[in-house]
Amino acid sequence: MKKIILPFLSLFSLLILVGCTPLTKTSQNSESDNSTSQSSQKTLTSTSETSTDPELKDWLASYSTFVDTYSDFVDHYKANPNDPDLLNKLSEMTTQETQWVTDSSKYKNQLSGKDLVEYTNISTRLLQAVEKLSQS
Repeated sequence: MKKIILPFLSLFSLLILVGCTPLTKTSQNSESDNSTSQSSQKTLTSTSETSTDPELKDWLASYSTFVDTYSDFVDHYKANPNDPDLLNKLSEMTTQETQWVTDSSKYKNQLSGKDLVEYTNISTRLLQAVEKLSQS
């Protein structure tokens, strides 16, 4: 079972990170990119700015919960890699991952500075779970 789950879990982790990572803008908008980039850097230093979109806040909170669930799954996998329930849980998480990729396309370019910091912190936790997995 370990031979089935480990490669799939690694690929799954990569898809979550790639699918939910904010896209870079195309070179067509390079002038506006520079001003937007400078504006974004100023926004990142402002701790008072928050998202006004409640759906975005819910998405970030749900993403955080999902990453916690994933981390718990990795811990469970490391403790008992032959548990047959792992396949069922992995199937559920794959369905959720598909939804994350879809939802991320709506929000990844709408993150305020504070939202981006929160998103980065959540993604860092996901990377830590992936690192734990790679140490098996």
